[in-house]
Amino acid sequence: MPTPLQPPELAPTADPFLALNQEAFEQLVTFVDFVADRFTLGFVSVNFANDRDHLINHLRHHPRCQDIQFEVFHVPDPNLTFLRDALLEEIPRRAWNAEKKPVLVVTGLEYAIGMIGDYPIVLQDLNYVRDAFITSIPHPMLVCLPDSALTRLARYAPDFWAWRLAVFRFRTLPATAEQAMGQTLQSNQLRESLDAPSKQNRIDLLLRLLVEQEQTPSSIDTLKTRLEIINELGICYFDLGETHKAKDILTQGLNSNIQDEALNSIKSSLLNNMAGVIAQQGEVDHALSLWQQSLDFYERIDDVRGKAITLSQMAGVIAQQGEVDRSLSLWQQSLDILERIGDVRGKAATLNNMAGIIAQQGEVDRALSLWQQSLDILERIGDVKGKATTLANVAGETGDKVRQLELNLQAAQALSQVRAYRKLFAVLSNLGATAETHTLSYRAQAVWLSLRIQVPLPQAIQQITDLFNAVSQSDELKGLLAAYALFLCTQRGQGHPQLEQLQQLSRQMLEQAAGAQGIESPEAIEAWFTQQQLNDPNVFLPQLKAQLEALIGDQWAFERF
Repeated sequence: MPTPLQPPELAPTADPFLALNQEAFEQLVTFVDFVADRFTLGFVSVNFANDRDHLINHLRHHPRCQDIQFEVFHVPDPNLTFLRDALLEEIPRRAWNAEKKPVLVVTGLEYAIGMIGDYPIVLQDLNYVRDAFITSIPHPMLVCLPDSALTRLARYAPDFWAWRLAVFRFRTLPATAEQAMGQTLQSNQLRESLDAPSKQNRIDLLLRLLVEQEQTPSSIDTLKTRLEIINELGICYFDLGETHKAKDILTQGLNSNIQDEALNSIKSSLLNNMAGVIAQQGEVDHALSLWQQSLDFYERIDDVRGKAITLSQMAGVIAQQGEVDRSLSLWQQSLDILERIGDVRGKAATLNNMAGIIAQQGEVDRALSLWQQSLDILERIGDVKGKATTLANVAGETGDKVRQLELNLQAAQALSQVRAYRKLFAVLSNLGATAETHTLSYRAQAVWLSLRIQVPLPQAIQQITDLFNAVSQSDELKGLLAAYALFLCTQRGQGHPQLEQLQQLSRQMLEQAAGAQGIESPEAIEAWFTQQQLNDPNVFLPQLKAQLEALIGDQWAFERF
C-alpha cells in the first residue's frame, strides 16, 4: 500500500529544531495564516537568537505563509524606552507588498527588558500606551523573547500582556546549549583578549544559557553550572565597566542556596569577584571582608592558586589605601605560593604589581629589578600582553624621556597585537601626558579608542577633558568632546559614585565650548546644543570619530581595528 500523502506542513522534517518543536511550529503557522490584518499580539518564547532567526526563516518559506510579508524589527538598544515610537519610525521605511498580509516580528526587546532590576522603563511605556497600538499599528505582531524576558514582561507590563492572543514556546536543542557552553564557560580563549563587541556577544550567550539552565531540573550539578554562568557574567560586566550590573548579577548568585560543600569552589569565586566590584565602588572594608571569606573557602578546599590570586587582589587594594608594608607582605605570601605551584605567569604579574608600589615609595632601582624579573619570565613564556604591560610600567619610572617614549610605543604595539585594548588605552593616556611631541595625537588616539571599547568612566572623561583643554579655544572639536562626555555619563553612569562630579565636569566643557562661539545663557546653550545635533549620538559620534582621525593623521601608535 502506498504511503499516504501528508500536507507539506505536517511532513516529517529533517530539521532537528523543528522536529523538536513541530507542534508549536504548526500552531504558529496556523496563527499567522488565519489571524486578521489588525493589531493582534502573539508572543514567541525562544531562548537563543540563532534558533529565533532559524524559526523566522522557516516561517517565511512555509507553503502556507507565501501570502504573508514578515517584516523583522530588531530593537537591541538596551536604553530603548518607546517601542511603539521606534516601530512607527521604521514602518514607513519598509517596502510593503499590497498583495500580502503584513506581520510584524519584533526581536531584540530582551536587551531593554533586561534580566535584573525592577520595572524596566520600556515595559512601563508599553503598559501606558497599550491602547494606542490598535490604531497606530493595525497589523498582527509577533514579539520574540527568551523565557526570562517574557516572564518580566508579563510581570511588569500586565496590561500589554493581557492582550496576547497566543504564546508559542519553543524548546532548545541540547546541542545548541552545549555549543553555547563551549563558546563561553568551556572556551580556551582568554577573556582578556576579547574586544568589547566580543564581550557583549559573550554576555548575550551567557544570559541565554542562564535562562536555559533555569528550566532544567534542580540538582547540585545544575545549580553549580548556573552559578558558574552568573560568575562569568559578573566578570564580563565588570570588564566592560558596568559595575552596577556586575554587582546585581553576582548578588543573585550569592543569594542562591549555596550551602552544599560541593559548591565551595564556585562560592569562593563569587565572593572574590564581588569583592573586586565592591572595591571599585569605594567600599574597601566591605571588599576586604568578602575577600577574607573567599580566602577561608579556598583554604577549606585547598585551592592554593585561588588563595594566591585573592591575596594579590587584597594587596592591590590595601596598597591604594597607603598600607604599603601590609600590601607587600600579602604580595610576598602570594608570590611564595605561586613559586611553589610553578605558576610563572602569576609570579610575573605579582612581581609587576610589587614593583609598581615599590617605585611609588622612591625605591626605583629595586622596582626596576623586580620589573626585569617579570620581563624575563614573560619573555620566556611568550606572554606578549604581560610583557607590554610591564614595559609600560617600566617606562613610567625610567627617568629617561627618550627611553620612556620608546618603551611606551613598544607597549602600545604589543597590546594592540593581542587586543588588550583597555591596557592600550592606559598606555596612550601615559603617552599623552609624558611625550614631548605628538601629545595631541596620543590624546586623540586615547579618546578614539574609547569610542571603540568601554573603559572605566572616570578615565574616559579624564582623557576627553585633557584633549578638550589641549585643542584651541575655537576648535569645533570642543563641542563634540563635551557632547561625548555627557553621552558617556548618561549611558554608563548609573550607580557610579563619581557620576555627579563627572557630569558637572562634562557640563563645564559644554559651557566653555558654547562660550567660545559667543553663546552664554543656559537657554541659548540648550538651543545651540540641539541645533548642532549634539544631542543625537548618531550624528555627533561619527563627526567626532572623523575629526579625531584627521587630528591623528599618520601618527598612529598602534594598528587600527
